Amino acid sequence: MWENWGTARTVKPSTVILPSRPDDVVPIADRDELVRDSGATLIEAGLKSLVIRNRSMAVNALAAWSREDWPSGLKEALERAVGCEPKEDARERTQKTLRGESLAE
Repeated sequence: MWENWGTARTVKPSTVILPSRPDDVVPIADRDELVRDSGATLIEAGLKSLVIRNRSMAVNALAAWSREDWPSGLKEALERAVGCEPKEDARERTQKTLRGESLAE
């Protein structure tokens, strides 16, 4: 795994990994293996961030993935994020992602 960056078979449960498709650093298959093997938190931490850029990156990553690839619980986390998002444009992007709509303008 991660031939260019060394090897890792597990990560601590509190580890946050924020890859998106396509990801030229962490192949998506490796991300899936880390999630399966270690229960890493991926996007939820970004959705809860006080920093708008982190929240936007988390939404962008989810929008780029097919819904079938979303780890369990992320739909609910995204629904909670909509209710907490103070910025109208970010809230609208989050709602579009929930509906499966493209974020491209």
